[in-house]
Amino acid sequence: MTRLPATSARGMLAALILSGRVLDEAQNRDVARRLIAAAAGWTAVAVGSAGRPGLGLKAASEQNAVNDALGNCAKRDSDCHVIAIGPFSVGPN
Repeated sequence: MTRLPATSARGMLAALILSGRVLDEAQNRDVARRLIAAAAGWTAVAVGSAGRPGLGLKAASEQNAVNDALGNCAKRDSDCHVIAIGPFSVGPN
């Protein structure tokens, strides 16, 4: 696995995930590892009401990454919403 510097966009998002402010602690390391490993394409993270994440990795477009993340989250949880797209965290307005 290629290690990205913490100053990279994916490295910064992975650091946010690992901080425990976004997902349940049990999910943090796996999600961060998978984000760092997705060296190409768009990424997105969605989370449901029970805290189970869904990821969209290596997508050709931002919308595809969002759709993949929401779809993967819905397989494991309900009331899924996007919390990150690319290097940016996403919250309600």
